[in-house]
Amino acid sequence: MIKISSQEYISELGKRNNNEDNFGLNKGLTYVVCDGVGGTEKGEIASEITVRSFVEAFKDNINADANDVLKNTEDKLSAYINEHPEALGMATTLTFSQIRSNGIYLAWVGDSRIYQFRNGAIIFKTTDHSWVNDALKAGIISANEAINHPKSNIITRAVQGNNKPTTADTRLLTDIEKGDLILHCSDGVLESWDDDSLKDLFSSENEPKVILEIIKKECNINSKDNFTAIVYKIEDASIIKSQSSIQPRDTFIDAIPLDKNEFIADKSNSASVNGVMKVKILGLPLFAWLCFFIPVIIYLFIFNNRIVKPKKTISTGQQATPYTKPAPGKINSSTNEPKINEEQNIKLDSLRDKGWEKTPPSKPNQLKDLEKGLINNLAKLNIETDTAKIRKIKEKINNFKNQITEWHYDSLKIGNEYYYDKAWIRNNPH
Repeated sequence: MIKISSQEYISELGKRNNNEDNFGLNKGLTYVVCDGVGGTEKGEIASEITVRSFVEAFKDNINADANDVLKNTEDKLSAYINEHPEALGMATTLTFSQIRSNGIYLAWVGDSRIYQFRNGAIIFKTTDHSWVNDALKAGIISANEAINHPKSNIITRAVQGNNKPTTADTRLLTDIEKGDLILHCSDGVLESWDDDSLKDLFSSENEPKVILEIIKKECNINSKDNFTAIVYKIEDASIIKSQSSIQPRDTFIDAIPLDKNEFIADKSNSASVNGVMKVKILGLPLFAWLCFFIPVIIYLFIFNNRIVKPKKTISTGQQATPYTKPAPGKINSSTNEPKINEEQNIKLDSLRDKGWEKTPPSKPNQLKDLEKGLINNLAKLNIETDTAKIRKIKEKINNFKNQITEWHYDSLKIGNEYYYDKAWIRNNPH
């Protein structure tokens, strides 16, 4: 049984006028953080409805499926919008985690994140559903360009209602050890903390309360957006690997779980769930059951060994081949730069006369439109299920890639410095 020793949380305005973040938890069991989207369209309502929906659903049914709960949540959001038309456009991100007997069950939508830390190392991190992340995976922008990118606020997946249904990515974490720390956070936290700074923090501190005090102090200085976080610490990491997260009903025993699970905290603040159930033995003699099942088991064993089982394969889904943007190379910013000779000086003067500079030229609008088209079609490919439409989308993606690769700019390294032509050039324009 996985037990939680302590959990702490913060939720602050940042430099906004209202807090659209919401969070909820059932101590030792479920944790939810949502970041509302929409501003005047009541993003805080969307995040509140989603938090309540997930906390209550998993309190009523600990074996619930996150995407089933998500669908029910979308129905609730649509019902609210029908009664309050001014809320049309509201949406929210989602991070959810639940302590189960066989691991930690996660679900997420949008760019709020869940991290798992062990001795400061990131063991697991959710993947953002955002324009920047899609562009990074497609090779359109670099990791450095992704930092503080002007489109960092655009998310490609959000919980909005049944008129725009979405799906949550889910994961069951089974690599759990005592002392591991789980962090839920909205993107307001990530305005002040990148992965490296979080690793430094979680390697130097291991108590949720202290960690959140430090995160809050830094976010109060640097974060413009609302910031919300939950941190909880693993006390016991005993995982029942033989059990599935959704328990099958046993053939011989009718297990009737109690309506509610009881949260139990001892003096050390250790939390766990004591599952209490009534057991009823079916009223047939054991001999009768054995006479029935032994021949069935023998038949199934013999029949099963005669079948050649196909190898298991893991489907990676419909994915486009990432486009890698041609790059001039990494600029060496070393302070010990070698002196350039007279010939290089003459070449440098010639480049400057032609308008060459130390900074790469800005992208032309035509190239920006091509990159935007590629990103939009990659997003469509992730959600489309119709085979004919998928084929057409792939054709569009390949067309965008071919046109993007026609664009380039010239660069030249003199000494340890790169110099760039003043404009992009397109080869073989159509």
